[in-house]
Amino acid sequence: GSDIVVSAGQATAGGASAKLGEPEEADQDEEDDEAPIGLEIWPSARALLEWLSQRTITGAPDLSGKTLLELGAGTGFLAMEVSEPAGAVGAHKVYATEGEPQVFANMQRLVRSRGAEGRVHTVRWNWEETAVVPADIPLEDVDLVLGSDLVYVGTAEDELADALAELLRSCRARPGLRALLMLCDRAPGGEQFLPNPRPDSGTRAVDRFLTACEARRLRPQELPLPGDLEVPGLSRLHERLNPRAEEPLRLFEVTASIDRHAAEARAE
Repeated sequence: GSDIVVSAGQATAGGASAKLGEPEEADQDEEDDEAPIGLEIWPSARALLEWLSQRTITGAPDLSGKTLLELGAGTGFLAMEVSEPAGAVGAHKVYATEGEPQVFANMQRLVRSRGAEGRVHTVRWNWEETAVVPADIPLEDVDLVLGSDLVYVGTAEDELADALAELLRSCRARPGLRALLMLCDRAPGGEQFLPNPRPDSGTRAVDRFLTACEARRLRPQELPLPGDLEVPGLSRLHERLNPRAEEPLRLFEVTASIDRHAAEARAE
């Protein structure tokens, strides 16, 4: 479990305080509605952590000693937990990326307060503005890309797919680099709230993302989630895994087809 204790207004990590929201998808006070969503710990992050931790049951990859890159790290909860030396996952290092300034500053404070700077490296990257991977991420060292709850009502599924394509096809990336994404499949709507509004597609959040992946020759494969997986901090998880649920959780492994030019770039 996490030692980040979250209340409606403040979160304590290793004795220090920083602003966060509720850790679950609970109703927020009206005054909190404008707070960035990245200040909250969302169920998808908790579910992905548990899936990675229970690998003998789930078939998750062994990440002990590995270097990871997290997209949209938010509070840094997942990055800190998967790299916890005494934890079940035991990753060596995580490059935790975040693009929203307030959320990024909050994550930096939490990482410092927990004394996790040696294993969690915070990197500012707003992939909704640019898909170019920051130069200070040594992509050649990264074994796996992680992400949770990255598609929302009104977010940028096309830009996320662009970022994944850049990561997985980069000449700096290890051959066969892949991404594991735990997504919450939300109902249609919300495109009008994007910085550059686009017509509502009438499809669910994950469907929009899968369509964007197909257009970029990315290969997302849905992985099974055990219905009896117990996730600390969540109740009735089996209902969140039901495809008929209002907002089911879905896990994907994303790989990229490598074109001839990319292969030649690797060989040089």
